[in-house]
Amino acid sequence: MASTKAPAPIKGGNKSDSLRHLVNIPSTHQSLLFEVDLATIVKHVTSVPFLCAMVSFALALKGDTEFFLEALPTKDDLLRSSLANVPPKFGYMAAAGMILMTLGGVHIVWTHVWAGLTLFAIISRDELLIGAMTVLGTAITVSWYSMLVAFIATDGVGKAVHGWAQWIIIDLCGCEKCPFDETSVPTTLRIGFHLVDLSVHFFPTPFLLSHYSHLVTYKTLALGFVASRMWSLAVSTHHLTLDWPALMHGVKVEGEEGAAGAKAKGGYTYTRQLRVFRRSQPTTPFVLEGVVSDIYCFRPPAPKSALVFIYSVETLTVAVMAAVVAFCGPEEGAALLATLAGKGHLTDEVIGDASAGCALVGAGFVVGCAMFQVAPKCRRAPQ
Repeated sequence: MASTKAPAPIKGGNKSDSLRHLVNIPSTHQSLLFEVDLATIVKHVTSVPFLCAMVSFALALKGDTEFFLEALPTKDDLLRSSLANVPPKFGYMAAAGMILMTLGGVHIVWTHVWAGLTLFAIISRDELLIGAMTVLGTAITVSWYSMLVAFIATDGVGKAVHGWAQWIIIDLCGCEKCPFDETSVPTTLRIGFHLVDLSVHFFPTPFLLSHYSHLVTYKTLALGFVASRMWSLAVSTHHLTLDWPALMHGVKVEGEEGAAGAKAKGGYTYTRQLRVFRRSQPTTPFVLEGVVSDIYCFRPPAPKSALVFIYSVETLTVAVMAAVVAFCGPEEGAALLATLAGKGHLTDEVIGDASAGCALVGAGFVVGCAMFQVAPKCRRAPQ
């Protein structure tokens, strides 16, 4: 670890800007896990002893890596449109990696975790996992869009767009402030957000139900519901956050003797640091505050009532699917779920084209707004 004196983030890239909403929550505990100068990392990684050690380690594991290399898809597999040519063990390995990442404290939006696990489950050809991801995707889609309608006055989209914009504009780019707040998000950004959200949140669900509704059983219903609760337990127990301003723009360090330009800058200089914070809060299967708003980038944080509503609708969705299976029977229940998902009306081609179109057009709206509406209003923060 590199020793520094009185580190403090630079003006405009202040980490308190990105962490303010968590620091003000009494139930969230934050502690610095480690910090190290990037120069120190580069020095050690490029050193001869380190490189020799890595080569020796690779040679020692040469035989063991054959299994993992065989699991990777070949060039021909990647060129084919069907995932049936990808080795099933690759799906299991990728799913295990994502689960370990989540348990280790590196968290992304739950919808993205579900999307990744769904892809890996399809690759693995494991019917239990595919059925569970079908149930989970249905619950996520119904609860998310129900919340957007029921809590339209809360403006969850405005909070999310503002939060992501703050992260990019202030934390990554080092500007003084975001030129808009959650109440004045540009219309083009909102349109772009909804279009991209449809491609990720909405369209995969009818595809899954149309193809895999016969895999919706009591086991997969239970596994899908438990998976969501396990994610809440994981994020509330152990959450790692990177101090982006310190990494991208540096922290103020008192100039040591011989430091170039230290006196000219008032006795200090700037150095980029890799700083990781660990956050924890009361462990719960229904996380309602703290890190959940950090992961989804809700700024200001999402109200507890909206999250309670999401969990309630999610539970109700699973219960309704269980009732369909119980009262209609496996075959008729599967047919009913597939029909409700639009089977017979929404073909794979329609779903695929609509999803890709929404993603591309939505991304165009976001990039266009960023370039022509937001960027001209942003000013770099002085050091």
